[in-house]
Amino acid sequence: MSDFQIIIAVIAVVALIPATWIPLHIYRDRRFNNAASNFRDIFIQSLQRLRDDPRADWYNILNSDALLDQERAAMKFRQFLTCKRKRSFDHDWGIYFNHTLRPGNRRPPEKQAQEWNNEDNCKVFLEQIEQLLSYAKLK
Repeated sequence: MSDFQIIIAVIAVVALIPATWIPLHIYRDRRFNNAASNFRDIFIQSLQRLRDDPRADWYNILNSDALLDQERAAMKFRQFLTCKRKRSFDHDWGIYFNHTLRPGNRRPPEKQAQEWNNEDNCKVFLEQIEQLLSYAKLK
């Protein structure tokens, strides 16, 4: 093998690295963006209702089928996160999910529901939702 052939072989191998890495990176980003978009869409309705009316009955907003849909979307979305971001996301999801009443739990007494339906709690939920949505920024 001549020196020229060796140089051509080395150039070809070096050229293959970005030629394979770039499409894989684009494909991975596209899959992340699709998952992030689906994740954000699930929260849009609840978020919009809470933003429009801080005195809204967030108990009913978050404890309808919306919470089940949010949980499904979160579990699908988290598989596209890196290990480090996944741990952070799981922590933030746990805070959000544990502050809402999970479906299947008994409805709290009316007095307790009235205490929860106030502007301060609405702000807390909005902050928690915004924190979760920060993971779903498009790449």
